[in-house]
Amino acid sequence: MNLFNVADLFVNPHDERGSGFLSIPAIWRYWFLIKPLLERLEQAARADALRSAFAGAESLLGLCFALTVFRTSLGRVPDAKPDAAGPPLVDVAVCEGLEEVLRARYRAAAVDGKLLAKAGLVENLLQWAGLGAEAEVRAWTNGLLDDDAGIVRLAKAATQMSYSHSAGDRVTRERPIVHRPGLEKVVDVDRMNARVDEIAAAEPGPDALRVIRDFKRGLKGVWPFSSEDDDDAE
Repeated sequence: MNLFNVADLFVNPHDERGSGFLSIPAIWRYWFLIKPLLERLEQAARADALRSAFAGAESLLGLCFALTVFRTSLGRVPDAKPDAAGPPLVDVAVCEGLEEVLRARYRAAAVDGKLLAKAGLVENLLQWAGLGAEAEVRAWTNGLLDDDAGIVRLAKAATQMSYSHSAGDRVTRERPIVHRPGLEKVVDVDRMNARVDEIAAAEPGPDALRVIRDFKRGLKGVWPFSSEDDDDAE
């Protein structure tokens, strides 16, 4: 299915800004496009199409999201409630096969360096770890923490922006959010936090410094965020 090749194009920072609390994340809009196409295929044809997509699609993010939906519907994701809207799109055997393919894809992308450049880096790491590869993921991120550019990329990927405004206030305020419990599943957050301090002290470029400051505020839960806070990353 060619749409799995371009999943990354459906997700970009501009789309993720949203337009308020009713906005739908871009990855869900992407899934609403994919799901009806899968449902139109017979089970055997659907399984074949998915195996082909998982083996060759460029976007790991699209595969990651699809597999999360499949695994959740089959009760293979701890503490996640299966979707009651219709039967699972794949059976356990097909799901297990897709898990093995994606696990191998993550491993290869980590080795050749492509994983760091992929959209949805943290989501991909969480999915990879959730496929029984926690030790592999930790080993990869521990190595990443030795590389300044890699740390900045990870910090950016780990930081989401929430946008809101109060009653009577037309000015949209932004709040950086870092979900520490999730991040701790794939990286040593304390070490990462210390390393971004080292990078900030070395006076990196303005883009890297902004990423670091957003990450630090998101990790601490500082609210509200404004340009006035730029004096101090702490």
